[in-house]
Amino acid sequence: MRVKDVMTSHIACIQPEHTVMEAAKAMQKHNIGILPVCYESQALVGIVTDRDIVTRCIANGRNVSTTPIGDIMTEEVFTIEPDANINEASRMMADYRIRRLPVMHNGEMIGIISIGDIATADGMENKARHALSNISEPSKPMNMGQQ
Repeated sequence: MRVKDVMTSHIACIQPEHTVMEAAKAMQKHNIGILPVCYESQALVGIVTDRDIVTRCIANGRNVSTTPIGDIMTEEVFTIEPDANINEASRMMADYRIRRLPVMHNGEMIGIISIGDIATADGMENKARHALSNISEPSKPMNMGQQ
């Protein structure tokens, strides 16, 4: 099975000059936790997650209404081609400890494949489980009084 067979092709993007507040509102509107950061041409320049908003903006006391996404986005983004096998996507997610991969064709983003997309593909439950177990490390509960 190929990436293009299971990827999500209707994706929302945000431009790097838009604010963190605009990104948060777009995430809320589309019920998503990740936004590719693209220029109008769909050229991918980064990615921003709800976690990035919390850890790189809010936790650092930055103003969500004035901070541009370009200041908090992750610029190094692993991508995959639409004709790649979903086994390769699963392996990349496990190796790089990521849950989603933008799907690129001829320099333009045409979709995103997630661990959930792989999990719902016929016969891929074990691949998704393996990738997710490598992505998610067990963590100890943190006492908020101890920082």
